[in-house]
Amino acid sequence: MARASTYFFDGNDKEKQTLHRRIRPSEAQFQEQQDRWNALKDALLPALSEETGHTTKSWLQGSYKFGTQIRPIQPGGEFDIDLGVYFCWAGSPEDGRHGPQALKEFAQDGLLAFQRDNDDVLEVVDPPKARCCRIRFEGDFHIDVPVYHLEEEADARSLATEDNEWENSDPKAFYLWFTAKFDDYRRDRVRRLIRYLKAWVALTFDDSEEPPPSVRRK
Repeated sequence: MARASTYFFDGNDKEKQTLHRRIRPSEAQFQEQQDRWNALKDALLPALSEETGHTTKSWLQGSYKFGTQIRPIQPGGEFDIDLGVYFCWAGSPEDGRHGPQALKEFAQDGLLAFQRDNDDVLEVVDPPKARCCRIRFEGDFHIDVPVYHLEEEADARSLATEDNEWENSDPKAFYLWFTAKFDDYRRDRVRRLIRYLKAWVALTFDDSEEPPPSVRRK
């Protein structure tokens, strides 16, 4: 049984073709994604600050941030990055210059402007998703851009939705919980287990099916 486990992961041989190595993105793929989200962030944030009159910040979230990303499993699948865009002002979400749907429209327009200047962009998905905007790139890759209000003094976040509502959502709190829950050794093991489950979900359910809540993907 101990030998069988090395077909999943072998900490003593990083070049071995284990299941984990096959489903985990390569270093080159990680670098390509990093270059792209940095380019998008550097173009998007200043433009949104100028358009809205609010200071803007960004924060990575989702599987890329948690270290649980997998390669696309099914044909037509894509790498996914979640790049949160935060509009900062003091007070409640309702105290800003713009409502949640308007801020999402600013983000959508910013992605369209980025598309016009970058030939490797395939499309900006229209209409936007309920809780984010999405931009798709060549190379089976997309970036989801959720929009938030950030109250910096209280370190509080609210998610803008397409229904013109503010939703209670704090990806930073979830990330801090995850990193504090396990020591380094156990955290690496948990990340591997999450990758195995995500690969199983991708092989078991196609896009027309809804996975059960226990294994549902974003």
